[in-house]
Amino acid sequence: VDLSAFYLDILKDRLYTYPRKSVGRRSSQTAIHSLLIGMTKLIAPILSFTADEIWSHIPKVKDDGSLVHLQKFSDLPGLNFSAEQAEKWGRITVLKSEVSKALELRRQEKAIGHSLDALVRIVLPKSLRSELENELADLKYIFIVSVVEVADSLDGGGNIYSSDIIDGLQIEALPAPGEKCPRCWNYFTTNARKDEANSICPRCVDNLESAQA
Repeated sequence: VDLSAFYLDILKDRLYTYPRKSVGRRSSQTAIHSLLIGMTKLIAPILSFTADEIWSHIPKVKDDGSLVHLQKFSDLPGLNFSAEQAEKWGRITVLKSEVSKALELRRQEKAIGHSLDALVRIVLPKSLRSELENELADLKYIFIVSVVEVADSLDGGGNIYSSDIIDGLQIEALPAPGEKCPRCWNYFTTNARKDEANSICPRCVDNLESAQA
């Protein structure tokens, strides 16, 4: 739940589309590498052959000739993650789950397919909107949609999903406007496209140019 359906799912965009040596992509690779080493050590006493096979494919580990069964369990790193941050991300997790419910309803109606086909308009409770003020620009990546608009009210009628978990939360999921980028699958409407031949979005053009620099 925490890794596959949340963290790794969100990371796909930067792993697949960011420049190979960008800070965002490298930092996510470092986190995944540490998680993989730690989890492989933990499963080794129970899934011995599976752990052996995983260990033989881990970069920077497979070449030193070590055996996973001779490793010590990893020490927990000294992370400075406050209780307030944990609580905030707990609320973001619940918020993402509610947005996913709204998206699934629209998917059942055949209004959208993949979540990146969607534009999400959302009314947040005042306290939550204030708490997430610095994360509003990242909500589209957290929800894995093309566009997120935070609104004061919605007038979408029957298409509005009202949460019974977060008081005051309303969500409207609509087909995203514009064109679908064939590289990152996000929809974009800007006319400042730099690559007319491939019709890729400006963000992907910037990422490709940075990779070639």
